[in-house]
Amino acid sequence: MSQQCRELLKRCSAYLEGDLDGACCEEMQKHMQTCSRCREMLAEMKWTIELCKSTPVAQVPHEVHDALRARLAAARSGH
Repeated sequence: MSQQCRELLKRCSAYLEGDLDGACCEEMQKHMQTCSRCREMLAEMKWTIELCKSTPVAQVPHEVHDALRARLAAARSGH
């Protein structure tokens, strides 16, 4: 993996979220046209983000929540 690949991959998340400026987006897109490895990594990251967003949030049962809070409070107070 080239140094350019490493630098661009650091910005993949921001790229997928639309947080990069136009020049950075153009640089990413140009690189992706010629680098199949980075295209694959970007596609996997995009798939992972979409999967995480579509996964329902699990609700913690009240008993577990209350027990955890009690243990945390006890740990903070040194008991």
